[in-house]
Amino acid sequence: MFGVVPEFQAKGIDAFIIGESAKVIQPFTNYSEYEMQWIGDFNPKMINVAENFGDTFRTRKLVTYRYFFDQTKEFKRHPILL
Repeated sequence: MFGVVPEFQAKGIDAFIIGESAKVIQPFTNYSEYEMQWIGDFNPKMINVAENFGDTFRTRKLVTYRYFFDQTKEFKRHPILL
């Protein structure tokens, strides 16, 4: 898990971190691929990074379900990150 502070977003730093992490980690494993998993649908910036990063493709769409034990509480969806 990682994040990029807003002032450095949209400058390719997120893709750089992903690419360099793969170069550092993969030589020590038997894995030739990696998966960027569970990017919330409220985070279009990160979806864009994942979809435009090299030979990437969407293999599945994950969903998070919530169960509220206190049914009187109002559910508020996470706002879209702009």
